[in-house]
Amino acid sequence: MDNNGRPRGATIHITVGVEISDPSALRSYAVSVARSAEQATRADSDPLDALALALDLNALMDPLPGVTAVHGSVETHVGYDEEDEEDEAPDLDGIGELTAMGRGPEVIAAILDSGRKAAGLDLEMLGFDPDLAGEERHRSEARALMLAGMLRDCSVSLIDDLFADIQELAGAGVLSAGDVSDTYALAYLPRRFAHRYDTGFARRFLIVCSDLPMNLAAGWKAPSCVAQELSVKCLLEHTGHTVEAMEIEDRLPGDWRALVQEALLEDTDAFLLYDQALDGFENDPEAGPPGRASMKFDDWFRPFRPGAPVPPYADPE
Repeated sequence: MDNNGRPRGATIHITVGVEISDPSALRSYAVSVARSAEQATRADSDPLDALALALDLNALMDPLPGVTAVHGSVETHVGYDEEDEEDEAPDLDGIGELTAMGRGPEVIAAILDSGRKAAGLDLEMLGFDPDLAGEERHRSEARALMLAGMLRDCSVSLIDDLFADIQELAGAGVLSAGDVSDTYALAYLPRRFAHRYDTGFARRFLIVCSDLPMNLAAGWKAPSCVAQELSVKCLLEHTGHTVEAMEIEDRLPGDWRALVQEALLEDTDAFLLYDQALDGFENDPEAGPPGRASMKFDDWFRPFRPGAPVPPYADPE
């Protein structure tokens, strides 16, 4: 405080020599904290811009009692100021090259923003470890947010694909096991039932899948019928194909599929319908443990239990 009891201003000049040992990790973190697409673009194209964006001046002042960062800027440049430093500066060749298709900074920033809108998902269930510190914590959170964003975006595009399939079915009538390969969303369902996937079924399945985006945003509810469990399986497959096409698997938790299954499903019994070696098991009452829901095709939309209804349009009752 000065003589009048007002906070005393001060300016600090600090020079720190650093080594950027993992430019990719630095860029990923900087993109995750960027506040605009422009910032994300700069951070993803140059590790020095990423370094400047990643540094939080307020965080630097936090350990100091009675001190608050009011304003400031961060300037970075290649190399060390110390003349006696023998280590070479990081090799920056190729840093400015265009990013691979599908993983540009604007796309990554948009997926992260979509992840923040998927408020119905617990990031810890998607791999975020809040006990980590510093860069590792931010990287863990960014990967979980990316996964949440991909699930949210793919749940919407899955619905678009089902609309397209319904339009195709209107002319084709029903599908064969071979025809289902040419569909967009129905191809993710067990193929041995393809001959049952007519327009009426596709409409009911669309209604079930339409719950996915809302549940991801408002609060996840465990599936209440086999068809809803299969909708999660379809979402997993659709997300997997999209992640592969965009070449962004390295930005997600390593075991993301297992994490999603654990977070969204109480069990994976419905996945047995994909096993060709178990063809017909759904018709054998002795094939499963007591209390397991019926896997018969005609029961896919039947509620598991009272008090957990399925959407009225899809309900067979």
